[in-house]
Amino acid sequence: MRRAAPPHGAAITTRDSALHALNRLAYGPRPGEADRVAAQGVMHWIDRQLSPDEIDDRLLAQREREFDILQSQRQ
Repeated sequence: MRRAAPPHGAAITTRDSALHALNRLAYGPRPGEADRVAAQGVMHWIDRQLSPDEIDDRLLAQREREFDILQSQRQ
């Protein structure tokens, strides 16, 4: 969801900053993501993106085990 730039001299909100980061550094915001990124802080979100080893992937790993094809390629 792209919006027009704020008028010259207008303050940029934290949500605007989050939208900008998501559009420039990701594939755009998913529903509700701009508000989540704004709430946690854009710089914190960027730091997390640059430290993927710190992201909890247990749910993804559990979901991946449901696909037999992924298991057969590891053998």
